[in-house]
Amino acid sequence: MKGRKSLTSLSNIYLKKPFSHIYVENQAFKYDETYRITNFFKNSQLIEVSDYRNVFNSHNQNFNLQKKTPDLILAVKKDNFLYKGSDLCHGYENMDFYYLTNMINCLYDCDYCFIRGMYTSANIVYFVNTDDFFDAVAHEALGKDIFIPISYESDLLVMESIFRIFARWHSFCVENSNVNIEVRTKSSCINIIKEYRPVRNILLSWTLSPDLIISSYEKKSPPLQKRIKAVNQALEAGWKVRLSFDPILLIDDAEKIYTSFFNQILSEIPVDFLFDLNIGFFRMPTTYFREFKSKTQFSPVLYSDWEYSGDHVTYSSDRKEKFMKSAEPYLKEFSRLTKVLYMV
Repeated sequence: MKGRKSLTSLSNIYLKKPFSHIYVENQAFKYDETYRITNFFKNSQLIEVSDYRNVFNSHNQNFNLQKKTPDLILAVKKDNFLYKGSDLCHGYENMDFYYLTNMINCLYDCDYCFIRGMYTSANIVYFVNTDDFFDAVAHEALGKDIFIPISYESDLLVMESIFRIFARWHSFCVENSNVNIEVRTKSSCINIIKEYRPVRNILLSWTLSPDLIISSYEKKSPPLQKRIKAVNQALEAGWKVRLSFDPILLIDDAEKIYTSFFNQILSEIPVDFLFDLNIGFFRMPTTYFREFKSKTQFSPVLYSDWEYSGDHVTYSSDRKEKFMKSAEPYLKEFSRLTKVLYMV
């Protein structure tokens, strides 16, 4: 009987749709945003909770199953609206570097994502008190320019039609020219961006990977050709655009796979019109890596000669040097056409 119940429960997980259940922190009912979103998902079951962490941080969750059909958690962020940027991430010129989390977790399912090592749950958390984030940012930005990636732990654009986070940040940046944000995405949702005029303090950043990497390790995300089309349309519209070849995964035949990819990018994107280009190998804080391995144990991403360097894990220096040597002609061409930032 116990085994039958387990099978029934497993079957229910596979049959249910994303966001079939919405957990709402009781304080979130004070915000109009909560009602706008719950009205969008009229057929979802609403479950009121006293603290979102009781759901999100609960024990015995199956991250990989939740990834297939995540639930939604609407919560109120109480503190720590801004965090100092990590040394493992690309910053922006000489500005103070922070990041924030309007949303936790992502609809895409990338084998290499650090979130797999960071959280026990794959359910999506959205903080409905956006104005409190704006207040914290405005206070921190008094008298100086700051840089903030706003999609550090999620891909916001792919869910813009639901949450409208980009719309609100666009309005905020128009009114606060010293606040510079990066919106990183793998999406092809360019039609959403076309609704707004480009502003100099919003940087649209696309993560591009070879199609083999996308199909194998970036599940649910758009193919390369759709991302390239979105990049070109954003450039044509006058947006400031960054490309990120990050993380580079040193799988079998990586040199062949990526040199073909680099050639495609040089052929199909006007690289000299980019703001800049970021290149980085897979890396992850050591504190996340053990949990990450337990959730990604069947992925070839894990099969490598790892090197523990300070507080993070990455590929061995020899392996990275071999790749860089093979890619050198293409990297030189990128550097000739635009500014290239390395995280190697």
